[in-house]
Order: sequence, then C-alpha cells, then structure tokens
Amino acid sequence: MSDEREQPGYEVERIVVAPVLTGDVIVRRDEHDALGALAADLLVHAHNCVRAFGDFHLCISGVDEIEPALLRLLTDPAYRDLPWRRTHLWCFAERLDGGAPERALIQETLAVHADLPREQLHTIDTTRPDAAARFERALRETLAWREKGHDRLDCSLLAPGSAPGDWSAGGGRDELVQRYADRVACTPLLINSSRLIAVLALGDSERGPICGIVRGDHPLAALDPVGGALRWYLNEAACEAG
Repeated sequence: MSDEREQPGYEVERIVVAPVLTGDVIVRRDEHDALGALAADLLVHAHNCVRAFGDFHLCISGVDEIEPALLRLLTDPAYRDLPWRRTHLWCFAERLDGGAPERALIQETLAVHADLPREQLHTIDTTRPDAAARFERALRETLAWREKGHDRLDCSLLAPGSAPGDWSAGGGRDELVQRYADRVACTPLLINSSRLIAVLALGDSERGPICGIVRGDHPLAALDPVGGALRWYLNEAACEAG
C-alpha cells in the first residue's frame, strides 16, 4: 500500500490514505492536531452527558498510548473545562502478570491532578479472585441510578494495545467484565454499548495494529457499536501511504 513518489529535484511526497474502518476515521497531520480533535470531542460529549443525565461515565484504558490524551485534557486551557467533578472514571482493564498496573497511569494523572472525587474513580483489584465480578457489580449498581435505557457508559477511550489478545472470546455471554488470559477487562458487550467509543492511534508503530484491525485479525476488530458512535483518531504517521 506504500507509495512514495519522488522526482529529481523534488522532496518525497507521502500521500496518506485513511484506513477503511467501522465508524468515523479522523486523520490529522500530526499528533498535536489529532489529540486536539479527540479532546474537543470529549469535552463537548462530556458536557452534553452531564446536561442530559447529571454525570459523565468515562472508561479509559491505562496503557501508555493513552497518556498524551490525558495530559492534553489536563494541561491545555482549551479543555480544562471538562466536568471532572461530575465524572465517573472506569478502568478498562488491569493486568494479571504482575507488571506495571494499568490503573497507575490513571491514578497518577487524572485522580491526582484533575478535580475528580476519589469515590468516582473505579479501578480493578486483580489481587482478588472475584475481581471481574466485583467490578461488574460496581458498574451495574452505579449505572442503575440512571433511567432505564440510559444505563450505559458514555465514552470508552482505547488504544490498539488496550485489549487482551483473546478479547473477543466468550461471544454470546452477558458479562460486562471478564477474566482473560493476561488481564481482567471490560468486555466487547460493555464497550460496544458506549455512547461514544474513541480509539487513539498515533505514530508509525500503530500502522501494523491498524492494518490488523482492517483485516479483522486484531482484538479491536470486535468493536461494533450498538446505538452509539465509533471514532478513530489518527495522525498521518499512523496511516499507510497510498
């Protein structure tokens, strides 16, 4: 798919082609502009949800690829108005392998620096054998305060590296949270019911995963929103040339 056209005396021109993905694909020239597009959409969506429901339920993956988006929301004056005090923040997944906990990124960036009440930060305690059941119970009990039909996540923010390799396993089940081979994670059933699913992919390293999603052999190929929107936020470096 790569096609870099070069003529004597001219710079190489890279023609970017947006990948064919389910949902809306938003491509910006560089990381700064892609993060700005994501942050602007999140800000508007959060305020709309607070006006409609009284609060905003945001599910975030704790992988490093999401950190630039969190920092942009916290440091850019244009997006500081996000209603953190009305936000419930849910961790998408937590590892079982004893490595760096995914919740640490969220706790160290948002819970400390955002105006987010501690009781509205919901993490997965994988030291407990019933971690998946406990987290699902917290989800159901908290969302149950909303009117029937509106009891779902408002936004899920993911990156290609967020989901476990066997994320699509267990099709047909009604679990919202499940124990996978290497982590406890929210299931496709829960994420696909979100009002907005936002996937952030920046840089050359994301070209392979994005191609895998297009082919259908990547975990995030299981994204298929029901009654919501799916948006991909990419910079040109994450796209193949055409």
